[in-house]
Amino acid sequence: MPSYRVFNAVMKALAGAVPERVIAAGYDTTTAACLSQLGPNGYNIYLEIFGGGYGAGPANDGCDAVDSPLSNCANIPIEAMDMTYPFFRVERYRLLPGSGGRGRYRGGLGFERVYEILDDDVIFATYGDRFSLAPQGLFGGEPGRTAETFVERGNERIELASKQSFKLRRGDRLTVRTGGGGGYGPPAERPAELGEGDALDGFAAR
Repeated sequence: MPSYRVFNAVMKALAGAVPERVIAAGYDTTTAACLSQLGPNGYNIYLEIFGGGYGAGPANDGCDAVDSPLSNCANIPIEAMDMTYPFFRVERYRLLPGSGGRGRYRGGLGFERVYEILDDDVIFATYGDRFSLAPQGLFGGEPGRTAETFVERGNERIELASKQSFKLRRGDRLTVRTGGGGGYGPPAERPAELGEGDALDGFAAR
């Protein structure tokens, strides 16, 4: 059984006994993304492991875009990727608005990374979860957003599975989105200042 299911089951079991000490379900898993190209000097391989949003708690929003306890990996700086991998560039990297479940306290946000593919014969491989089972909220909180990965090729959008290898072409735009955490408590009870802060920061759903 995936570890996030075990964690969710434990939180639900404890929610009735100690509601002030549990948090909603989060992304609670990892997504591995790999881009590679075979050149005259061998393979050039980019590999990164992504997290998502944590679940909200009884007195706080969930943490945004953090690795789960399964991983201790940090982001690779965009500048380092630009210097090392000539076959793609990062076009966008941001927290994903509205990906955390609404609640008195919202779930943490997932993120979006968009890669522009600069050469042919680039292979994308990924291994992830949370593409169909959303992180659930607690005590009236709403679920977080699931993950998704897709390729834009001209006017075509190609949806990719959570575990897949796919051959990319020059001009493709690859988008990787990780999921958010579940909310805690009814959304109608969210403090006004927190909702205003989300709107100012661009974190609210559009």
